[in-house]
Amino acid sequence: MNLSEYFVEDTPAYRASEDINDDRYILLGRTGSGKSAILSHINSKFRDNSNYICAFIRPEKSYLEAIIQTDEFFELKTIKGLEKILFKLIWQYVIMIEVLREKYGHNGPARKLKLLIGNDLKAYKFLNKVNQLSRENQTLADVIINLLKEIKIQIKDISVSAGKDARSSSYEVTHGLIKETESFHKNGFWDVVGGAKLYLLFDDLDLGWNPEDENQQLLLGSLFMVMKDYVYRERVKPLIALRTNILEGLDLPQREKFDNNILRISWTKPKLETMLLLRFIRYSTTRKIEGMSDIFDLSSQENINSPVDYMIKRTLYRPRDLLAFCMHAIEETSKIGCGKITIKNVVDAESQYSLNRTQALADEWKYLYPDLDSLVKLLIKIAKNTGNLEYISPKKLKEILIEAKERILTTPEPNRFYENIKWLGSYFPDDNSPGEIVNRLFKLGIIGYKQLSDSRYIFSYELDKLPDINESTYFTFHPMFEKLSTSELAFGDRNPWE
Repeated sequence: MNLSEYFVEDTPAYRASEDINDDRYILLGRTGSGKSAILSHINSKFRDNSNYICAFIRPEKSYLEAIIQTDEFFELKTIKGLEKILFKLIWQYVIMIEVLREKYGHNGPARKLKLLIGNDLKAYKFLNKVNQLSRENQTLADVIINLLKEIKIQIKDISVSAGKDARSSSYEVTHGLIKETESFHKNGFWDVVGGAKLYLLFDDLDLGWNPEDENQQLLLGSLFMVMKDYVYRERVKPLIALRTNILEGLDLPQREKFDNNILRISWTKPKLETMLLLRFIRYSTTRKIEGMSDIFDLSSQENINSPVDYMIKRTLYRPRDLLAFCMHAIEETSKIGCGKITIKNVVDAESQYSLNRTQALADEWKYLYPDLDSLVKLLIKIAKNTGNLEYISPKKLKEILIEAKERILTTPEPNRFYENIKWLGSYFPDDNSPGEIVNRLFKLGIIGYKQLSDSRYIFSYELDKLPDINESTYFTFHPMFEKLSTSELAFGDRNPWE
């Protein structure tokens, strides 16, 4: 099925992504928000248009680890002062190779029965020089590793022939390659691109990402520095799809300089409904679907919400959540042979949806907040034991957090459930100052807030930062967690006199 048949173009994020003149190139969104879909749609829409060049760079799984584990990377990295120019060379090299491949194919400019001249000759000489002709099945890791090997070979040749040490040879070779690459970049590459509009699309760069690995930090972080060379050039639009949690863990120097280049993906309820309807229309094989009433039973008055409203309220306003909930509801519908999805089917599917989404949330943030699902279950358990999941005052929320911290830090060892969530204490060391952990829970989408005069709660998919808290502020746990099972947590009998 062609993505364009069910893709929603009419969103602010997509319009800005397609706009060549929009300088925001860091396409930021949480897991399942549609980052990859945006890049894929741009690629499919413009790739066959001769007025455009779309270089779509998608690495294979664990490419970061594959690169930094090579002997060549290790040896070059250990030469003090070399890593900065080395990483810049790597990404400039990758970008030009992919753009030239997209323009000419993997075999480079045609040579048979034809004399190459002008820009075609420049491209052929560069591709041939860097040994990239006729390598159709190369992955991104292959391209980078081959570059590192070439540097090492040239270093060895210079060291032997000129009697130089490896350190001085490394500088000479790497600077030579940078000079050669930059020379083609300035004097040949843009002539080859010509008047075409160029999209540089980067996706899945976080595959195998480990924020604690210094080498991965240097390699991935350097791409953002290189992008500054492209983003303000006419007719060029770089786009790097990046998960929110990856940006949180990425050590970028002078991070504030990138703020104006961030394009955040956000969804509204009408756009989520449109996305869902298009999916049903394109994938339905048994009956014609024209509207939501062909899919959902909207006749029941038992609940103020329609099935779709009920599901969307329990998402983090991203397509993957809604599609996952809908799949669980379809499974419930098929069990009893209903023709349409009813509100009862949706409610019956909620527990499984809640469990799966909580696990997905934990997987999304596993490097920064290990076993986040365990913390969510603990907080939900305490909140239910002491009241409910909404209309929680700041004082009450603080008490919930204090109890959670005490249970985590004072439980007898070993306790597998609590062991990996002791990090809570580092964000909440002072019982009277829960502000940092509350802000993080809000940012993760676990809690929302409202002022007493507000009609509804606000979550992080609507607001980036939690505002100042006052006596009129109330909190709620996200409705996604209402049906989350906490049966694995045994607190013992509660004292009725407490």
